[in-house]
Amino acid sequence: MRISTSCGLSLTAVLWLAATQFSFAQTCDSGTFDGAFDTEVVLPQNLDCEDRQKFWFTDQGSQIIPYLWFLNLEQAGNTEKFASPSNINRLGYLPQSPTPMNPDGLPIGFTFGNAEDNFRYKLISDRWLGLTCSACHTGQVEYQGAKFLIDGAPTMGDFEATFTELVEAMQATLADDDKFDRFAASVFSDAEERDIKSTGWKSRLRRQLQKVTDIRDVWNERNKGDTAYGHGRLDALGAIYNETSVSALEEPDNREPANAPVSYPFVWDTPQHDKVQWNGSVRNAKLGALGRNVGEVLGVFGSLDLRKRIVLPLGHDSSVDVAGLATLETLLWKMQSPRWSDTTLPAPDEDLAAQGKLLFKDMCASCHTDEFDRADINRTVRAVMIPVGNEDNPRDLRTDETMARNFLDRTSQAPDLTGQYVRYLITASEGKKFEEENENEVKKIQILAYAVTGAIVRSFLEDPRAVIDALKAGRPESTQDRLQEAGERLLAKWDSSSREAKLEAIKGFLDTFGDKQSDYEPVASGSSCFPEGTKACYKARPLNGIWATAPYLHNGSVRTMRDLLLPADMREKTFKVGSREFDPETIGFVSEGAFDFDTSAPGNSNEGHDGPVYGTDELANDPDKLKALLEYLKTL
Repeated sequence: MRISTSCGLSLTAVLWLAATQFSFAQTCDSGTFDGAFDTEVVLPQNLDCEDRQKFWFTDQGSQIIPYLWFLNLEQAGNTEKFASPSNINRLGYLPQSPTPMNPDGLPIGFTFGNAEDNFRYKLISDRWLGLTCSACHTGQVEYQGAKFLIDGAPTMGDFEATFTELVEAMQATLADDDKFDRFAASVFSDAEERDIKSTGWKSRLRRQLQKVTDIRDVWNERNKGDTAYGHGRLDALGAIYNETSVSALEEPDNREPANAPVSYPFVWDTPQHDKVQWNGSVRNAKLGALGRNVGEVLGVFGSLDLRKRIVLPLGHDSSVDVAGLATLETLLWKMQSPRWSDTTLPAPDEDLAAQGKLLFKDMCASCHTDEFDRADINRTVRAVMIPVGNEDNPRDLRTDETMARNFLDRTSQAPDLTGQYVRYLITASEGKKFEEENENEVKKIQILAYAVTGAIVRSFLEDPRAVIDALKAGRPESTQDRLQEAGERLLAKWDSSSREAKLEAIKGFLDTFGDKQSDYEPVASGSSCFPEGTKACYKARPLNGIWATAPYLHNGSVRTMRDLLLPADMREKTFKVGSREFDPETIGFVSEGAFDFDTSAPGNSNEGHDGPVYGTDELANDPDKLKALLEYLKTL
């Protein structure tokens, strides 16, 4: 199915794109940029214009609906296109104008890719709409008409509403003949293309639309939570667990509600961290970076065939684009956190900030270091893991534990995995297998690791160079050199090797990571936290760029930084989310928008991170100290 110019771009736009010859104006390191929508500008974050386009629009293997359908689908209740900038902006994502990498003006983080590795989808269309990591990890801070687009910051997108309304739009198109006729005419606007089809092309399109609508509707139902997420949050872990243990395993009883929505974490410094995720559950070692990225794709519309009835270690077919993931991880390695000083926000009071620095050393630095060089590409970030805990230990966080507990405690039935290696390769699994007596209570963590490792093995067998590049991406230079040498040895005899020899070579390559060694030294504090121990914990990290990442706490339950520095009983218990308008005094977005956040709802608690150890009582009793600390946090 080829794309005619009438489906997305005018002839003038096509000629303009051709004239650019895929060159990029270099003004976009700071200021305006190709594709800027309205008055957007970017801040210096060590990404040039081409880097940014790649970060925003590199396909990673996510497959939602056929690409042309998305461009031409109308909203459920009117004739305006679902993909119109006004609708995209209402849903909290960031519209863009056409560029060479984004010829149809998709919003940031929405991409197109082929479906060649998904036979069922390829029968419907060659090109599919997908998401890439920037959809969830690109934010915007707006102030008095200025719009600062910030790479790596959390989106204000309402993921749940977006894909609920997408299904509603598809259902309305099926139910309304006039709406369907307009949709069909737009999708097949090229008369020659339409004539190629048999006389039943229109009825076939209706059947295909019904099929994909059902797939997306079932996905939405499978991954619902107990309460709405609203703007800026998603239970990605719950979705990943359901997609691997329910959909891929074909075990519907394994479904559990995705009831632990978290704020999208800011992702600058991610490759430099020793552990990632809110709960520090993934080490940046062995398959770490590629593993977390593959897991992310599987959770957001990536396809996966677990080959669960085949014992031979051939890997799992998936739609994951490993080469795309390598590109994205390399860009994350370059990315730096944004500086308040690069905006037109009111400058921090220097005298107050100096006082605040002393307060930070006393109250915050034991968990959140400020001795950090954002420009050092080989910087390392040590996680400080803090147990969620309870009232008995004043150092414990006492924040909402739903996400951390779900990660550790959830189990599934997995009878078809009995006897197979937990993480697919003996080297990676340390010889552990799924045991027969535990087939009805297998940890979802194990199933996820099995799915991810199998998908990587399959990709390795099909394109070893792409996997080697992806495993090198986002690692210290010394580690990259070691992997490059090992990769060259593997590739030198790859084509002439048998399947068994290739599998042994993969194991040998993984050994170059070190059997139990991390790229970084083990973290001294929090050794009882997962993955070293079994405690449910959350991670403290440096706060560089924290000003651009509201709302706060892992579940986005605290609207402003000012509130977070106060005792929990003084924080807002209800507020609105959805606006990008920034309040520089409190460091957060104003309480406006479409979603009502209720901290009394399950998973939404804004308790914790307070008490004498955290200094919140002292700050509540001394407004001058509170203001000074806020001023200093603006400078990080």
